[in-house]
Amino acid sequence: MQREQRHHTKRVVTKGDEGIVGRVRTRRLQRCYHSLLQRSGVCKHGVEEVALWDFPAHGNRGDSAIWSGEVALLRRLNVSVRTDLVCSSFVPVAAAPACDGWLENEGQKLRRAFPPSSTRALVLHGGGNVGPEYPPYEEFRKNVVETFGRDYRIVLMPQTVTYADEAASSLNFWRAAANATLLGRDALSVKLLHVHACGGGVFCQAALAPDSAFALTSVAPPP
Repeated sequence: MQREQRHHTKRVVTKGDEGIVGRVRTRRLQRCYHSLLQRSGVCKHGVEEVALWDFPAHGNRGDSAIWSGEVALLRRLNVSVRTDLVCSSFVPVAAAPACDGWLENEGQKLRRAFPPSSTRALVLHGGGNVGPEYPPYEEFRKNVVETFGRDYRIVLMPQTVTYADEAASSLNFWRAAANATLLGRDALSVKLLHVHACGGGVFCQAALAPDSAFALTSVAPPP
């Protein structure tokens, strides 16, 4: 039996096709940007200035992009970032000294420089380090909540949670915060934060938001 011969014609990509792909990509980036702006804006409603903590003083360029996106996003929201309060939880550098200094003596140094107020918040750097692989970062966040959670609004920027469900109870330290919003970069992270960190929404709020690096996109329309 003679096998039927099939002729495959390679499709030529035209400039018109490239234009369509570019427009689709642009629309997707715009949706991500506006989603990030909306979700972050809600959790920072009424906030005028923040202490942005956990500067990524290491070689991961992705985290550096996220940090830059966080700064750009806050500026877009007309929120002032107190550069004199920037600190690093893991690898201190000249531009970002160790955060431990703000946590000593029950946080008295921060309370003098940045007194609790409804217009102020502590904002913790996002990324992908909420999980058992990153104990120094988790311990830092736990110390922040224990020291300042009763008096300051705390916002965790979009993160990926890597805990297995049965180990995610480690997140319950967030329940000591009086006013905390935790942002996850994906649905599973939001679920873990909602259930284990926030006790089903009783103690804090968890919400879905894109990675903060999307705030750096050049396709966002002007305000």
